[in-house]
Amino acid sequence: MKMKNRHNFKHFFQLFGLLLVVPLLVAHDFGTPSEAYCATMNSCEQDDPDDPEDYRIDGGSEVELDIDIGNNFQFNYFGFKYISPASSVDGTIPAIVFTPNIHAAEEKLSFVINDPMDTPEKARVGELWLRGVKTSYSLKLVEEALPPSTMQVTFVFDRGLDFVPQISQIGGSSFYVLAGDYNGSADIKVQGGAEIRLNGDVIFKEDEVFEDYFPPLTFSANPGDVLNIYLTKSDTDENNFSSVWLFKPSGAGMKLYHYGEAKSEVEAGKVFMNMNFVIP
Repeated sequence: MKMKNRHNFKHFFQLFGLLLVVPLLVAHDFGTPSEAYCATMNSCEQDDPDDPEDYRIDGGSEVELDIDIGNNFQFNYFGFKYISPASSVDGTIPAIVFTPNIHAAEEKLSFVINDPMDTPEKARVGELWLRGVKTSYSLKLVEEALPPSTMQVTFVFDRGLDFVPQISQIGGSSFYVLAGDYNGSADIKVQGGAEIRLNGDVIFKEDEVFEDYFPPLTFSANPGDVLNIYLTKSDTDENNFSSVWLFKPSGAGMKLYHYGEAKSEVEAGKVFMNMNFVIP
């Protein structure tokens, strides 16, 4: 009996020591994946048993498509940072999987796509989508764009508000229309400088540094024409922009990009979005 009690005390102290060590491991992040591991695996999970839902960044309207990149591609989400390897220049990378923070009502996904100083002829932007891995949640972030195109933006998404159509159909007209949402009637929001060109000709220009709204923009164009959207950062603390949708004369709508803000690292007066979209 005496030997048995001594054996039980031994197991008690082993268990007690383990309970002391585990919180220390968690507190020092020894129990979370490293950045290097996340980048290697193209995924990173923030353990939260209350929210088993994973999200994926992928490259097309079909499920699990690779991401088409130009010169370089960087994605940031809280502590998770992915930078495309040099071997993927002018190629593709696999979809990126991550677990969002359940306690944040509004999530922010940051992207830096193409250094404007690197090989302009390869600086294209591939189509990007955000999807729920276990649910039907699907959110288009940006339409593909021709080189030279660059982005330094943070897209904002709210899982409670973003269950909206990602394709649209409105009444037809004789013109193409740019609008701020899928119904074709919302204003376009810009904070900072904005210039829109069609085949190099300016069709809209806004130099207001403070938050501004302008009504849907109508213009004539032909399939294959190139629409350039050029946004520069103001010297204010926030540089927000709305989603932008392009509607064909038939009324068919295509989302060009989701709403968000310029990345904080971009200096005032510098471009944070320069995108060349092909008119469908």
